[in-house]
Parts: sequence; C-alpha cells; structure tokens
Amino acid sequence: MGGTIFPHKRIHKATWTSPDHATENQIDHICINKKIRKTMEDLKTDWTTGQTALQEFNTAFLQDTNKLTEFKIALNNRFQALQHLLKEEEITMDDGWKGIIEALTSTCQGVLGLKKHHHKEWIFIETLDRIKERKNKKAAINNSQTRGEKV
Repeated sequence: MGGTIFPHKRIHKATWTSPDHATENQIDHICINKKIRKTMEDLKTDWTTGQTALQEFNTAFLQDTNKLTEFKIALNNRFQALQHLLKEEEITMDDGWKGIIEALTSTCQGVLGLKKHHHKEWIFIETLDRIKERKNKKAAINNSQTRGEKV
C-alpha cells in the first residue's frame, strides 16, 4: 500500500476537513508493484494554506451590500486586466497563479482592509514597539551579507 510507506501525523494525512471538524478525507491509498516502490515520493498536506490568507482581512465588511458590490466590481476589474495580460503574453502557469493570488490579495487589502489587532491589556504599547524593533533588527541581521554589517 502506498499510503503506509511514509508514516505521518494525523493532521498531515487529511486533505479535507468538514466544517464541524468531525469528518476528514485522507490522501488516497494505492497498490504499488515492488519494483517501482522506491520511486514513490513522500507527500504531506499543508494544513495552513488558505486559512491564514483569509484571516488577515476584515471579511466582516462583506456583510454590507455596498462593500460587497464594491469588492465584486474591483475583483472583476482586476481579473479582466489579468486575463488581457495573459492573452497578450505567454506566461507560465506558475506566473499566472501568482498573478491571481496577487490580484485577490491586493483587492482584499484595498477594499476590505486588514483586521485591527487588539492587544491585551497587560501588554503596553512600549512593549509592542520593542518587540517590533527586535524583529526588525533580527531581520536586518539575517539579511546582511557580511559579518561587519551584522554587528
């Protein structure tokens, strides 16, 4: 059986989960000849994709019909522009997919905006600023090219 060669945690086996989180569908199991068993590749599902992308946008605005129509019009315009671009130039499938993702995320950010994060009462603004400053310094160190720049 092809699905038993690579043991995985239960969370990585499921490719679809029902909205009530009770039912999960798993990767298909297939029978394999012994001769070609070594050519099989390991596969895990990435359970974070799709979830985190939508969580950062303020989707509560879509309840308002005016915002919903504005979002639909803006998204339709972006996809029409992308479609014209695809017809004019030969673009690979990966570039087309990146264009779709970029059109969707930029439209969501422009029309809906990002969710406002409310900090907990016990965290002060100065603490959040220092955390952000530390992250920026760490990113600068990781992106630096020489040891002299890292100091």
